[in-house]
Amino acid sequence: MKEYKDMLRKGFLLGLGAASLTSKKVNEVVKDLTKKGKLNAKEGEELVGKILKDADAERKRVQKFVMAEMKRYAGPAKKKTVKKAAKKKPAKKSKR
Repeated sequence: MKEYKDMLRKGFLLGLGAASLTSKKVNEVVKDLTKKGKLNAKEGEELVGKILKDADAERKRVQKFVMAEMKRYAGPAKKKTVKKAAKKKPAKKSKR
């Protein structure tokens, strides 16, 4: 179960970090291109919007994949836990 939680946490942080870096870097690059005169302000805004939209779509796709994989692995892990619990003998009640 700990592995499952670690996988979930890492997947979440990966998505969060990628989104943060993507947004920051895209804005820097577009700002630089605008300063150099390769893009006007409107083109820059449109480009930033398109790139961030595409990045968000990719992030969602990866998130879906990670969730599907976690469910795939969590199923067998849960079954093993249930089997182990079933094999354990119930605790003896103390006589008072």
